[in-house]
Amino acid sequence: MTSKRSYKQNLALPEAIAELHRCSGSQFDPEIVTVFVEILQKQGKSALA
Repeated sequence: MTSKRSYKQNLALPEAIAELHRCSGSQFDPEIVTVFVEILQKQGKSALA
C-alpha cells in the first residue's frame, strides 16, 4: 500500500493504516492488523524500509 505501483499511487502511512482498519475482519486478520498497526505507529516510516 505504501509502495508506488505502475497502476496505483502509493498511500501515505496514515492512509495505509486507515485502510488496514477498514479491511480488518474481511480482507485482513483483525489480530494481525492490531499488532501491525502498533508496530507502524511506534516505528513510523522506518518500519516500511
